[in-house]
Amino acid sequence: MAKKVRKEKYITVQSKGKGTYITVRFTYKFSEETKTYSKTFNVADYSSVAECMNAACRHRDIKRAELATTGFQSDANFTVNEITEIYVAKKHMPASSKRVFYSNYNNYIYPQFGERPIKNITAVEIEESLNAMRTERSDEVIGRVFGIWKSIFSTARKLRAVSANITEEVTVPKSRYYPDERTVKEVSDEQVDETLKMLRNHSDRESTQFNMDLLAYMIVLCRQTGLRPAEVFALKRSNVDFVNRTITVNCQYGSDESGPAVVAVKNKTSVRQIPLTLTAELALKGAMGMSANEYIFTKWEGNLFTSGYISSTFHDLGIEDKFSIYSLRHQFSTDMITSNVDPRTVMELMGHTNTDMSIGTYARSNEEKKREALAEIGRRKS
Repeated sequence: MAKKVRKEKYITVQSKGKGTYITVRFTYKFSEETKTYSKTFNVADYSSVAECMNAACRHRDIKRAELATTGFQSDANFTVNEITEIYVAKKHMPASSKRVFYSNYNNYIYPQFGERPIKNITAVEIEESLNAMRTERSDEVIGRVFGIWKSIFSTARKLRAVSANITEEVTVPKSRYYPDERTVKEVSDEQVDETLKMLRNHSDRESTQFNMDLLAYMIVLCRQTGLRPAEVFALKRSNVDFVNRTITVNCQYGSDESGPAVVAVKNKTSVRQIPLTLTAELALKGAMGMSANEYIFTKWEGNLFTSGYISSTFHDLGIEDKFSIYSLRHQFSTDMITSNVDPRTVMELMGHTNTDMSIGTYARSNEEKKREALAEIGRRKS
């Protein structure tokens, strides 16, 4: 009987005893392993050999199409936490980014989902958990948590732990959270000056003092330009034009698939030219005069600065509770807005996509400015 059956790719026909069986079988790559897919059809279950062969062919075509598109689901029963650990290990995050990632994961994902099999998580559950954050957390935090979910399911999809990325079905809710007080610390010029003095008289060791002097120049530059720290870390000599007194921002220090690296800025609005104040110009010239490296802020050891290194330095100096390197950017935006600089200009200087982000997220008024504004209204004649 087997000789009369038509031949088909990935299909074999065997006779065992009094029965005839048609088997769909092919190999495929899963991760680094070669696996075999197999399913057998009993001719006795069909009205004819031809009908059984047609059923086997249909099944073969479906499974081959599935393999080429969504892939086969893994036999491994990964938990959400296991997938998360695999993602973090492959991502090569900087220490500071990893701390933020785990803070959000441990607070908003792990308690409810961490130990559950990822294939059992539904889009409805994710959406409900995000909705539960609406009254207590900002859009930024909700978006960050959803970003973690997307990374988790993208990794699970690559591992064939799930058959689809269900985050595509999730609608991210808008926050209803309105904080009662500032979440961004104000940075006074006195605090900056005090920090600069501490850095410039930090150590008798040449290599350590070299790094501290560069950090001091960096703080001045961040305070004067509103640049993201990651953008400052990646500044090259070719980015600075002293003739026209501008900085071109087009790169930042982050990571790619191979680990920490200088990469392109996150979007086209982040590519910009920043005019140099005299103070910023002097800081850049001071930093560039310390070495001939292509990257301006290269430490004594030959590595670029990182947020983690600066945080550790601020901790050692006992100033981490006063301000961070990133809060200089917030203060820059606040100073622009409270100095009546138009929102469009602030947006372009900050590299934001819209004015709402510059005003709502970064710029904050303060009690002194509020009192001044009300006092001005009080002086006006009715």
